[in-house]
Amino acid sequence: MARWQELGATAAALVALARLGVLVRVAPEVFLAPTAVEESVSVVRALPQPFSVSQARQRSARFDGSRFR
Repeated sequence: MARWQELGATAAALVALARLGVLVRVAPEVFLAPTAVEESVSVVRALPQPFSVSQARQRSARFDGSRFR
């Protein structure tokens, strides 16, 4: 079960928030705040290319190795 489902949010509500730009839908059941997307892009851009997932995890303070906090 996705975290948003555990919190009682509906898919319709999240889709509506994504349409308004409040959230960004990155996968069918994954919604992020726009700032989280911007932060992720910054982390990836700062990495030497090509990079590994491990390097991205180590660089991001918001990533605990399995999911965003």
